[in-house]
Amino acid sequence: GDGDREERALRLAIVGKPNTGKSTLLNRLTGEERSIVSAVPGTTRDVVEGSFEYRGKRFVALDTAGIRRKSSVSSSVEFFSVNRAIRSVEEADVVLLLVDSVESVSDQDKKIASVVVRRGRGIILCLNKWDTLRMTPNVLNAMRDRVDFVFPVLHFAPILPMSAKTGFGVPEVLDTAIRIAEQMTVRIGSAPLNRALEEWTEQYPVPSGGKNLRIRFIAQTRLRPTTFVCHVNRARGFPQSYLRFLENRIRERFGIGMIPIRMEVEGTR
Repeated sequence: GDGDREERALRLAIVGKPNTGKSTLLNRLTGEERSIVSAVPGTTRDVVEGSFEYRGKRFVALDTAGIRRKSSVSSSVEFFSVNRAIRSVEEADVVLLLVDSVESVSDQDKKIASVVVRRGRGIILCLNKWDTLRMTPNVLNAMRDRVDFVFPVLHFAPILPMSAKTGFGVPEVLDTAIRIAEQMTVRIGSAPLNRALEEWTEQYPVPSGGKNLRIRFIAQTRLRPTTFVCHVNRARGFPQSYLRFLENRIRERFGIGMIPIRMEVEGTR
């Protein structure tokens, strides 16, 4: 029966700049003190793992060896840590990107975020050390606007206030990770997808600039990244803005608003 098929653990990668609270979060989740992993090139263990359970679900926390003493930061170490972060992104289902505040988002954060999106992994922006601030809706809205400006590639990603030190917000982060992982497995059949497409193109036809552009049909072709291919009568010059419109409709209609989605166009003769 179902009992002998063990449910796969949800794999979380914890990434972010030094001193954003990665080790504190890892220890809080796994309940163990972890040793400092030296980030010297040639160290054998690149990704530390710790497993834990939450709401009856098994999690594996991957740590990207970002736990290192500040003094050891040299350009080669910095380079290695980005590569490690990228490697753990590839092993992960959902990435927790810890930032102190959106203002201090680094190029490294941006690089990792774009890899997450390309690989179709889930990502949560965790605003750490926020136990000190009163979170009001307008503060969070201002944050959302700021993220959309600094990190346009993460327009879909949930932003959650959190404190690794006190545990504030950590359950919300894990609940959200579970929802994201579920959305990453959603496959949408062609029938409901094309019925919806018909409705959307009626409401808002493809702006064709006199070229009579038509979408013949749309299909979901893969997961990780969740990808949709629009088969059109001419692919050249197909408006990107219309692809964004379709992406947003798909997110709303089929409940996959928290994951990266790739939209592609193919011309059919």
